[in-house]
Amino acid sequence: MSIRPKTSFVKKNDDEELQNSDISQLNNYLDCFYEESFPTKVKGARMILYLSLEPNNLYEMLYNENFLNVVSRTLRENHNIHSEFCIHLLCFFYGLSVYKNFHEILTNYEIGGACLTIIDFQLKKYTVRKEGLSLKLDNPDFPKELEKFTFMIRKQDRILKLAFGLLLNLADNLKVERVLAKKEITTLLIKFLDRSNINLLVVILLFLKKLSIYEVNKNEILKNNIVGQLNKLLGYTHHLIIKITLELIYNLS
Repeated sequence: MSIRPKTSFVKKNDDEELQNSDISQLNNYLDCFYEESFPTKVKGARMILYLSLEPNNLYEMLYNENFLNVVSRTLRENHNIHSEFCIHLLCFFYGLSVYKNFHEILTNYEIGGACLTIIDFQLKKYTVRKEGLSLKLDNPDFPKELEKFTFMIRKQDRILKLAFGLLLNLADNLKVERVLAKKEITTLLIKFLDRSNINLLVVILLFLKKLSIYEVNKNEILKNNIVGQLNKLLGYTHHLIIKITLELIYNLS
């Protein structure tokens, strides 16, 4: 079975670095996490991601307890130090989550819990930055601050798509879905329905549609006054957004 995750996030100008990734250097890539330089930390995470794109490397990576301990702990504790650092680590774990065979590993290393922490952090970060921006409407630097805010949202959308997507994959297990429901995943999902990133919206809508199959989740979704937001989504021209939104509305009716 091929276990190579999608590589659409790899840029063409990274091809040389991708080809130079070497499984024998795995410990050196991990050592990058302990360097003070952010670019070095990011490079370490990126090289680990590149290694995981080669199926022959995965056995050595996934059955290396020290490697999994370090990478999972780093995601939990240092996801907030740099957006690209967080994105590379999430990409690595998301690639694993596509395959049910690896779900037990992800569960044992508490990757689902890490994703919830990351989502909550991004929500708080967005709230604080938005409130700060609203206080600068009359400031001459407002355009520059707005540009920074918009850039942050673009980074956030990538992080949220990966984190929610990973949780959606894990929720294929009904027990995991129930745990996530108890942790109010529906409320978190709905809070990001006002985003404009299509890929993120598709993941959120698919997750809500899955949850809405069960009456208890359906009631929880309806408590969040979601109808108005769904009506706005029907105004999109993207066929997948419209399709999933209509399916979700049907489940909620």
